[in-house]
Amino acid sequence: MNGKSKAHVFLMEIIIAILFFSIAAAVTLQLFVRARQQSQDSVDLNTAVIKTQNIAEVFKASDSVGENWVSFCEENFVRDGEDYTAYYNEDWFPSKDATERYVQVEIKREAQTGGTMITADISCVKNENILYSLQIKRYLLNQ
Repeated sequence: MNGKSKAHVFLMEIIIAILFFSIAAAVTLQLFVRARQQSQDSVDLNTAVIKTQNIAEVFKASDSVGENWVSFCEENFVRDGEDYTAYYNEDWFPSKDATERYVQVEIKREAQTGGTMITADISCVKNENILYSLQIKRYLLNQ
């Protein structure tokens, strides 16, 4: 009977060791999944900041704020009145089919004495959540 007793204890130890390693593997897997998601979120935010800042710089540097500034951007903008939208796929490459990631530029013009104040609200959106938003203003003198 003493041999059977030792076998039971040994089997219990093996079961406890397997349980411990299973729990440790599950926790480690969750950490890796969370780290990957945080990494992807960081890449998306960084890309959103770069794209909005590039568009803002082109907008501010253009001679006139008509449609000319769009021709200097690498994005393929779709125009709807004073709103411009550029769509991207999941790797942030320009795409006409994808709709989950996009940059939207809303332009507002306000006539003032001596000129026009032009405000551009540039927003980078992913899955209907704004990743980064930037507002720029430019004053054009009447000629």
